[in-house]
Amino acid sequence: MADDPVKISGIEALRELLGDEVANRASASTVNKIAAQVNTAVRKSILGEWNIKAKTYNEQVKVIKGWHKNPRIFSILKATGAEIPLHRFGVTRAKAGKNKGRIAVKIKKGKPREVLRRAFLMRSGTTDLVMERVGRSRLPIEVLTAPAIPSLIVNDRSAKAMDEILKKAEDIGANEIEFFANKALGRQ
Repeated sequence: MADDPVKISGIEALRELLGDEVANRASASTVNKIAAQVNTAVRKSILGEWNIKAKTYNEQVKVIKGWHKNPRIFSILKATGAEIPLHRFGVTRAKAGKNKGRIAVKIKKGKPREVLRRAFLMRSGTTDLVMERVGRSRLPIEVLTAPAIPSLIVNDRSAKAMDEILKKAEDIGANEIEFFANKALGRQ
């Protein structure tokens, strides 16, 4: 998806003019800004579609920044984490009708709440987990979950958001080259 290296035109000219240190700092800054903008675009696309809080996203996604002293400058958008428990999706009880008293969860924005027929709430510490019996007997029970953040990142909407930012990479690189060249020459 975004494994291709970003080409920054003008870096070699900056390297010849002002040296490796300034060129490496400009490259690292460019790569880090692109990674931060990709992270923001992906966050907005996921939070716009799914009914999760930004805290949940931020707990599972980190940007590992590039460093100017590393000969290969790169940034990583690292998404880790397990499936998200349904108690983070605004659990309520259905108010009326045939589903009165049953657990209802709003997983996606713009969609109605889903009523979970066999679900119940179980207190675990300070949270009420949404549980469901696996068989007809009392045990075993399992925690109901939604997809993990890493699997949400690879959807079409997030891929389009990443591609939009990568199209701007050349402009971001030009701005960073100009900034570091002016800084090195004492104009800023």
